[in-house]
Amino acid sequence: MDIVTALIEIGAPGIDEGRFRGYTPLIWAAQNGQEEVMKILLERGHVNPDKPDEKGQTPISHAARNGQAGVVKILLALQNVNPNNSDLGSRRALSYAAQNGHAEVVRVLLERNDVN
Repeated sequence: MDIVTALIEIGAPGIDEGRFRGYTPLIWAAQNGQEEVMKILLERGHVNPDKPDEKGQTPISHAARNGQAGVVKILLALQNVNPNNSDLGSRRALSYAAQNGHAEVVRVLLERNDVN
């Protein structure tokens, strides 16, 4: 995490860019459950927490697909994250979580009244 903080502080380019399949640093952190890295990026990195990759999948979709309930909670707490965004295949975070048997993520998503 010190490396992430240092890169942000020196103004390293690409903090909200996706060089591999459109995966931003936030997407990488979200899908791998790196909650502390996500918090650093969100607090200091000037990143878009709802920015999709080249397939239209947002950080919350990646987190839901991989069962990262803590990450999903962090993202749902943000005003500018839409859990109902569909990717290019018309799939949403809820469908990824359900398909992969991530009951806790499904529960977290369904606790909100605005999730389809």
